[in-house]
Amino acid sequence: MLGLFRVQSRALFDQLSDPAVLSLESKATIAHKLRGSALVVGAGRVARAVEALEDKALAAPEPAHVDAAQRQAISQAIAALKAAIAEVIAEIELIHN
Repeated sequence: MLGLFRVQSRALFDQLSDPAVLSLESKATIAHKLRGSALVVGAGRVARAVEALEDKALAAPEPAHVDAAQRQAISQAIAALKAAIAEVIAEIELIHN
């Protein structure tokens, strides 16, 4: 399961950070899926980071109406999620090696 999470978390994060995914609702949906996966494997830090991103994405209006502060908050949430995923993946790789 940890190996699957390692692969899936990277793929879902790539989708979240892809600027082509314009809809914040789409980002929230992807984040929700990643949060569920994180909870299954006990990656609490990832789950909390994803939840923060999901909350910010759902609270913001559609991209055409997102102001600079909201855009910054979402970018910071994505950066925090990236760090959390990297930490968990490093721990998984230690276990699997």
